[in-house]
Amino acid sequence: MTTPSCRTRRAFLADVGRGALFVGLGGGLAGELGLSWAEAAEEPGRLSFGALEPLVGLLQETSVERLLPLLVGRLRAGTDLRTLVAAGALANARTCGGEDYVGFHVLMALMPAYRMALATPEASRPLPVL
Repeated sequence: MTTPSCRTRRAFLADVGRGALFVGLGGGLAGELGLSWAEAAEEPGRLSFGALEPLVGLLQETSVERLLPLLVGRLRAGTDLRTLVAAGALANARTCGGEDYVGFHVLMALMPAYRMALATPEASRPLPVL
């Protein structure tokens, strides 16, 4: 697959065609082919995110009133913005699991906010993400 910045119409349509093929297969045929859906409820316990787990947990467990100053402190202590965005996406996935309408839109906003941050002067770079 080509990168979004240099996609041609042909590459885009090829991706759309592949997506339509997968959707068109449907659950029945996918099951016959040995493909299946994984449900989070099937897995015991809580998802763990390895080295990012402490930051993901912090994002989930900190009250809204305390979160922003705490994250600014983390950034000043050396946590890079990319890591913060990744932890935010993982916290969203564990909290909302694709079932929360608002959470889904927050997740969709993370990457554009990060891209805006990269285009922002260094001193104010975290602002679009925060």
